[in-house]
Amino acid sequence: MRRGNGFFVDEAAEGIGWPRVLEDAWADIALVFHWPASELDHMTIRDVMEWRERAVERWNRIHAPPPS
Repeated sequence: MRRGNGFFVDEAAEGIGWPRVLEDAWADIALVFHWPASELDHMTIRDVMEWRERAVERWNRIHAPPPS
């Protein structure tokens, strides 16, 4: 979810839905949680999307601008 200069884009809000390819969701999860692809390969699509949502939330919370 993009907040300010956030990294992640809120694809649902833009009418896009899920990432175009599953590997994009894997990349988001790996970036935030440092999990290897071998761990992600065994997940269901539902699990990948749920963990990606957590990754987006965590990234945005960590990189949110300080409160004014």
